[in-house]
Amino acid sequence: MSSSARLRKTQTRDGGGRSMFNANAKQHEKNLQDSVLKIKSELELKYPELTFIWEKRLLLKDIAESIGVSDCKELIEANGDPYITPDGGFLFVEWNGVRYPILVSEAKKQGTNDERYLEGKDKQSMGNGIERAPKNADLIVMWCEKLDYNPYVIFCCGCDFAKGSSIRLRLLGMTRFQDFNTNLCLFEEDVTSIYMKGHHYTEEPNFWTVSEIYEIMKEIAIDVTNHIIEKND
Repeated sequence: MSSSARLRKTQTRDGGGRSMFNANAKQHEKNLQDSVLKIKSELELKYPELTFIWEKRLLLKDIAESIGVSDCKELIEANGDPYITPDGGFLFVEWNGVRYPILVSEAKKQGTNDERYLEGKDKQSMGNGIERAPKNADLIVMWCEKLDYNPYVIFCCGCDFAKGSSIRLRLLGMTRFQDFNTNLCLFEEDVTSIYMKGHHYTEEPNFWTVSEIYEIMKEIAIDVTNHIIEKND
């Protein structure tokens, strides 16, 4: 049985088109991280006077401390240091000893009804994997409270994100009803940029390419870096 067939069998067993962390998603995550590291290298050439740092995770205690809470009982009693790990990690610029986030990125693929349609199977209800994204978004918004920007961007693709889908409507709160596929990093600190490609399950799939994601993330990282420079000059 092929890996895609096993994936669909698991989704059928578990009740529908959830966003599954399969081999394709693993490759998507790797492509995202590779793109971020390439952007880091280009920024180091563009801004030789600045230091750029990439980290995979962000500790919850660091988020708590960013809003002035250093004695959260649940974090103190937690086993280990809980953290969040967006797919593309965290890219920072260091200015006068202070780290500023300039790019945080995530990639989500959701929906299998296109594959089920081609196989002559019944359509299933849409998944809910993307609904976990607002949890990270809420934490990053909190983390950016003392800033006036938000470098968090999410790339969505798959048939669950087709135009007219209720899944799209559930994400509008994260953009504060601003348009998808728009760079909102400097709009407000509590707004997440969401880039979306969707297709109806009867249509040919259209997914984000590595180069498309790279160019969008590079624009966000440069916009935020220039914004930080202008504010601190």
